[in-house]
Amino acid sequence: MVYHYSILADKQMYEVNIPNHIQEVFADEFATSDDLNVSNLAKVAALLFAEYIDAATSIASSGGGGGSPGTGWGKDKDKDNNNNRTYKRRR
Repeated sequence: MVYHYSILADKQMYEVNIPNHIQEVFADEFATSDDLNVSNLAKVAALLFAEYIDAATSIASSGGGGGSPGTGWGKDKDKDNNNNRTYKRRR
């Protein structure tokens, strides 16, 4: 059995079939997500699974999962601070 997604991204329709056992993993992960837009998370996950990277990136950057570049999401602040200190010491 498969779970089917029809996903519109960049004015193109993507038809993605996900095996049920993979869809169950998605559902378990999204059930514990604090993200309010679980539908877009599922779409991005399905597109990534099907290797439609550009389409997944398009949905994610339009607000469908993940933070915007200005939020600092995914950044390691300690690492950035260490890099800045190292750079200043070299000068």
